[in-house]
Amino acid sequence: MSERPSSPFEAQRKPLIFREGAVEVRIYLYPAKNIFTVAWVPPEGGRKRKNFTKLEEAKGFARSIATRLAKGDAAVLRLSAVEAHQHVAAVERLEAIGVKFQSAVDEYLDARSLMPPGVSLLEAVREFARRHPATMVPMTVEEVLAELIATKTKTGKSEMYLFDLRSRLGKFARWFKCPIGVVTPALVGEYLDSLKTGDGKSVKNITINNVLRLIIVLFGFAKRKGYVTKDHADEILGIEKPKPESVEIGVFTPSQIQAILDHAPDDSRASLAIGAFAGIRTEEIQRLQWGKVDLKERQITVDAGKSKTGMRRIIPIPDNLALWLAPVAKDQGCVTPEGTSRQTCRRWGMAAKKAGLKWVKNGLRHSFISYRLAVVRNKHAVAEEAGNSPKMIDGHYKALVTEAQGKEWFAVCPRETSGDVVQRTQVA
Repeated sequence: MSERPSSPFEAQRKPLIFREGAVEVRIYLYPAKNIFTVAWVPPEGGRKRKNFTKLEEAKGFARSIATRLAKGDAAVLRLSAVEAHQHVAAVERLEAIGVKFQSAVDEYLDARSLMPPGVSLLEAVREFARRHPATMVPMTVEEVLAELIATKTKTGKSEMYLFDLRSRLGKFARWFKCPIGVVTPALVGEYLDSLKTGDGKSVKNITINNVLRLIIVLFGFAKRKGYVTKDHADEILGIEKPKPESVEIGVFTPSQIQAILDHAPDDSRASLAIGAFAGIRTEEIQRLQWGKVDLKERQITVDAGKSKTGMRRIIPIPDNLALWLAPVAKDQGCVTPEGTSRQTCRRWGMAAKKAGLKWVKNGLRHSFISYRLAVVRNKHAVAEEAGNSPKMIDGHYKALVTEAQGKEWFAVCPRETSGDVVQRTQVA
């Protein structure tokens, strides 16, 4: 585009001329009135003029007119008087709030492209305002989780429960690096669908339900603190939970657990025996101290802080478990070697492999509950020992075994033990 003359003072005698191809737009200066007039010929003929009080504004408008005329975009130049008035009024209203006209148009079009059919932008804004009232404290998912964990720690929740919060909800917070108020049920659903196992397969429904349970806890906490509205929290609460898959309960046979214990290293034999004959969870065994194993009184105490449920419980030590523990028992220290519960399970699995057997996931706890129930025939008593509800035992842990098999299970003892162990064993 050419522009001449270059000096605004020359425009007092000669106009500034902007050319774009065959299009020519001129700026005239009227010194007495301090007005710059842009003049051009629209496609429909005649002559158009527009006045400005600043030369730079006039030059900018002239360039724009020349460019649009050259491109054949002359629609804006054919505005009626009413349309021109509306345009000017719109520009003035936008300028009053510090928004450029073109920016407003671009933002509207971008927002409109994201709206579902039949929903207006105003409806969407009103819904956003409802979810984010001015009095609401803006908090990210990560910030709310940190506050939740701090609160649960102060109220004395178990270490296992706190670990669950950090692990499952920590991943959730890393996924949603945004204010908690913008996390919708649909987005939560997408997150749950994305969960995979270590080998890339979709997780089981029971895992999804466990994660969703903690997400609901998080949003309930956020509602009480005023970080989300009640309606928002209720929407998360209303997310439909998938039906858990029916899972066949896997247990070890008495001969299999005998072989696994025989092949277990010395530092893993005690934890294996406790899992098999006391039914304590792997994570609870990992935190168990020898000081809580009382061979004299024949009981193991799982403190509230070490329990998954946050409840203290006492588990009886049957005769055969006492025989396994007696040679290795200590006055203090951890029952298991240092490491994580996963590492403990790996050591147990290696013992099974040496015995020529395949490790059964949760096999120790499943076996204990199943065999214990077959012997005592009281699911309420077994539920109390295991730290579960009777309903949970019926739905997730109980395998069909006989009373004779139960007695044989609790007669498994170190091979060097002499005597008729089956007759001597008294299941407490």
